[in-house]
Amino acid sequence: MYSEDFYRELMENSFGLICCHDLEGRLLLVNRAAADSLGYSPEEMTGRMMDEFIPEGTRHRLPGYLSKIEKKGHHEGLFNVCTRQGEDRILQFRTKLLRDHNYALGHAIDVTARSSAVRDVTEQKQSHDHQARLTATLEATTDLVSIADESGQLTYLNRAGRELMGLSAGGDIRGLRLEDMRPAAAAMMLLERAIPAARDSGAWSGETVLRTYDGREFPVSEVVLAHHSDSGELFYSTVARDIRERHELERLKNEFISTVSHELRTPLTSIRGALGLMISGSIGAMPQPGQRMLEIAVDNTDRLVRLINDILDIERMESGRATLTPRPCELGAIMKDSLEVMRPMAEKAGVELVLSSARVAVFADPDRLVQAFTNLLSNAIKFTPSGGRVFFSVEDRSQELCFCVRDEGRGIPAEKLETIFDRFQQVNATDAREKGGTGLGLAICRTIAEQHGGRIWVESRVGSGSSFYLTLPRDKAVPLAAGNVPEKGIARAAKANPVN
Repeated sequence: MYSEDFYRELMENSFGLICCHDLEGRLLLVNRAAADSLGYSPEEMTGRMMDEFIPEGTRHRLPGYLSKIEKKGHHEGLFNVCTRQGEDRILQFRTKLLRDHNYALGHAIDVTARSSAVRDVTEQKQSHDHQARLTATLEATTDLVSIADESGQLTYLNRAGRELMGLSAGGDIRGLRLEDMRPAAAAMMLLERAIPAARDSGAWSGETVLRTYDGREFPVSEVVLAHHSDSGELFYSTVARDIRERHELERLKNEFISTVSHELRTPLTSIRGALGLMISGSIGAMPQPGQRMLEIAVDNTDRLVRLINDILDIERMESGRATLTPRPCELGAIMKDSLEVMRPMAEKAGVELVLSSARVAVFADPDRLVQAFTNLLSNAIKFTPSGGRVFFSVEDRSQELCFCVRDEGRGIPAEKLETIFDRFQQVNATDAREKGGTGLGLAICRTIAEQHGGRIWVESRVGSGSSFYLTLPRDKAVPLAAGNVPEKGIARAAKANPVN
């Protein structure tokens, strides 16, 4: 028979949380681990009632707990307690009723006692509750959410995902892989672009296509994320949003804009021609006030024509109907032609154009490059005061060719630097009226840059001018040869597509 001191020392040195209490809820013994977990000493807790250490909101559960122990002789579950600092904790307990008049812990009293083995599971319970809330949220979202292991094998697909894929609510996803939910081209993009990008940088986003079990395909906007588990294992999650409705709305909008623009262009062309004849005096002299009114009418008609042309142009480019016609062309000649197109406008505004080009041949669409360059030069001239200069240059970098159009204008506020390339965006609401722009020039430039695999951005500070940068990938450069020059007529083509 082991001694009383042995049992007491065993309890005191146990890493587990152990306490004894009677059927009234009075603590008879608390080991050091249990007392420490609540911020007390064993002496401070011994002899006190249990409800002193239970949050007020859960004290009503104590009588039921005591009653179950008395009736069944044992009980286990979770219990809320409160530390000395007022922090709520959750304890997992397993309690056994002891009926022994010679209680081994030295309590020489004739009582029925209980011994509780307790474990603090606050973090586990909170983690479980957090996981349950996350799962409930994922199941409620209307976006497709999937989780896959490093090999691409699906381990989770939420309710919206099962519905989009044509699976039943409890559909079995065993054996289903991420690429199985996509047509061949989209699956290849996932494996060759999206997953490697997510693995390298943590995330990839873009538009792609999913395919249901019955073969229907639909466009989605998707994010692919890479994660590491606590054990270091790599896994992926995807969030995809069905954008069929958005695509359909864009198609209808584009059709409407295209139809209206075409219908407007024909009568506007006739009106512009008639106004041209009148202002030239071909049908008779016009008094000075009338002449001025005609000039205003011509200017506004020209602006409407430019707006319609720009709308049609950007819609064709973004819808893919206006494809690039790339061919070897020499940048120096393209830049010079673009500058010559804009020289009359610059001379009228009293602005000096400064060119710094380079003889580099690229494989690109020269007409589209001239269109982008003239749009950038046009904006720079409009916002540069008389007597100022506009600089047009190119830098041959290791990975790209970087073009820069820098002006000495008023600059752009920081909050406008990102949105300035969106459609119908102006730095100032009065710019469209005062400067004559359509608000589409920079959007067209961005589309042209992206179609060539490049990018466009602006750096500016208010009062210090602006620098617009447009890049072409360096791998589009080609060896400079005698035939690698722009075709004649590029300047004329630029004039046929008025700038903004």
